[in-house]
Amino acid sequence: MENQNCETVTQIDGSGVNLKLTYKQQIELKHKENQAKPLSSDKIKKVKSNGLQFLEKIKVSKGKSMSRAETLLLKTLYQSLGNNIETRIEIFDYLLTCKIPENAAEIISDKICKYDDADKILYYFKNRTISIDDIKSNKFHIVKALSKKGFNPHLTLWLLDYAWNTTPSIGKGEVALSLILKNAKLAKTGDIEINGKVIEIKGLSARLAGQSGFGNHSEIKKAWVESFQNIIDNYNLNFKFDHDIIDKHDNSFNLTKGNWRIEILSKDLIKLGVNRIDIAKAVAKGIKAKYKNIDLEETTTWVSIFINKKTGVFDKKGFLRQFAIAGFNYYAEEEAFDTMICYNDHNGEVMAIDADSFADYLDEDIVISMGGYGSHGGSQGPHHSITLK
Repeated sequence: MENQNCETVTQIDGSGVNLKLTYKQQIELKHKENQAKPLSSDKIKKVKSNGLQFLEKIKVSKGKSMSRAETLLLKTLYQSLGNNIETRIEIFDYLLTCKIPENAAEIISDKICKYDDADKILYYFKNRTISIDDIKSNKFHIVKALSKKGFNPHLTLWLLDYAWNTTPSIGKGEVALSLILKNAKLAKTGDIEINGKVIEIKGLSARLAGQSGFGNHSEIKKAWVESFQNIIDNYNLNFKFDHDIIDKHDNSFNLTKGNWRIEILSKDLIKLGVNRIDIAKAVAKGIKAKYKNIDLEETTTWVSIFINKKTGVFDKKGFLRQFAIAGFNYYAEEEAFDTMICYNDHNGEVMAIDADSFADYLDEDIVISMGGYGSHGGSQGPHHSITLK
């Protein structure tokens, strides 16, 4: 015979108001509706959005004997939230200790608890074993490694992609690696910090540009136009140069163009007796407009190496490679980091490289793409971008 005692259970309606119903009233309600309806998706969302309030009530009752009604409440919450309630609370609390904001901590803990091994993931967070040395100088498949620790591959890739808007901004990969790598945490400045050192994090096609010290496409193009015009004036050459390209959607200065305007100018001016060093300096001034604090004389020197003094033809491959190295080194100096972690959120590979040995990994493991100098340069703009192969 059904228990008629006036045991009460707390139900959560759509407004977040607690309704006290006896089991008898519940049964009568279910009979009236002919079936016990599961929580709607809207109600589940509301349970989750207000979940911390409910979970705190569970924490207060922790350790006390549970009545049948309380057990039913736990079961309802369990079904709504997708995993063990106590584990979810522990994950949420742990994320708060990692300086992750409450709303982000709730999203992350909720996502983790959709998978079966949430307790294993929490254990790993508290007992991390993958160190930065494990991922340094070689590609490391972090998805495979974490799958042995209880992480579902889809969860790891989701974590690598998770970020939120804040000041300073939290980029993709930063949250994940601050939780996964041994002794890592979110840094006050920069991306993450490991043993007191700031580590820069970059995903696929990530821009190598900071908030200051970097020019835009029009500044760069203007510097090149003015620098080459100065050569023409100083040599008193009868040579026409189209200044209007500064204001046009012109991309002929783009470094990967077949008819690269700088090389065309270089070849024409060498024929007219212009010194290779003067051409190199004009190119270097455009680079300085891009990297505002770069050394002009040092840049002129390395640019000149790749210009044929007789023909004005550039060693394009060598020039582009050195420009990639110079751009990375400038970015590392401006952002003040010693190590960068690049990750591929498509296949789950990561690799840490020391800034002073960047050139050793260029081409083989790392690809640098050049920015564009037209007015429609896209999100990358005139800046280099970096990708882990």
